[in-house]
Amino acid sequence: MSNQLCKAKRLYIQAGDDCFPSPDTAAFVEAVKQDTWEAGEERYMYVIEGNLPSSIDKEELLLNTIPIGSIEFVQNFLKQNSLPPLKAVNVPPELNDVRFLSRKVWNLDSKNELPVIVEKYSGNLVVKPGQTPKLFDTTTTRYLHEIPDGEPLFISEFLPDIQAEWRAFVLQGRIRSIRPYMLRRWVCPDRAMVEEMAKLVFLPSCTIDVAVLSNGQTVLIEVHPFISCGLYGFEGPDLLRMASAAWNYQIQSM
Repeated sequence: MSNQLCKAKRLYIQAGDDCFPSPDTAAFVEAVKQDTWEAGEERYMYVIEGNLPSSIDKEELLLNTIPIGSIEFVQNFLKQNSLPPLKAVNVPPELNDVRFLSRKVWNLDSKNELPVIVEKYSGNLVVKPGQTPKLFDTTTTRYLHEIPDGEPLFISEFLPDIQAEWRAFVLQGRIRSIRPYMLRRWVCPDRAMVEEMAKLVFLPSCTIDVAVLSNGQTVLIEVHPFISCGLYGFEGPDLLRMASAAWNYQIQSM
């Protein structure tokens, strides 16, 4: 392997059933080609799942290899390398503010605490995993029996009359792009509000999902580190910079 390739960040791309990248992971492959053309040098390279050289030193593997794929794919990569799993963020403390949320949210140690909240607020609440991303699909307190024991939970009141949902892609406090993923009508979020969230969030590379309500208000839905995120058409070399920053933070935080 040349010195140039050793210095390049390596993207380890999950393969689909047909052994080719999925539409989202394929965007990273195209981004590598575009970045190489623009930079005039190979700053990133990619390897399709199953093709990592067995001779790679473990330390070099972790520092220089970024797994790109589903939550399960990334969690498996971490497990194979004896590293702790990804953790859900949902609403980080710095954004847990009524100005951003316009609703009550709770972080619970287990579902045993749910009945008290349900009784007090007498309504159906949204339930998500509080620690393990995608452990179960987002559900409601109406289906309490389906929620696994032992998992911390993130609980939220419902947001009323959502007209649009957008995903902002944030790198080092700056919005690099924003994409809609649910539209009842084409209405954009409040730019100043989303920019403020982007500046406050602790993650160096993440997505911020926001909703626009029927009264025009922009509210925070949730935050994800930029690992295994839906792209909704976001593409180009910023994908690579965001993936690299997110993975570096993940490794350094372990």
